[in-house]
Amino acid sequence: AAEEAAPPAATATAEGEAPP
Repeated sequence: AAEEAAPPAATATAEGEAPP
């Protein structure tokens, strides 16, 4: 929920992917 509201960079980090 909160993670989905965060910017794509934060979401990518949460998923374990490197930021853009």
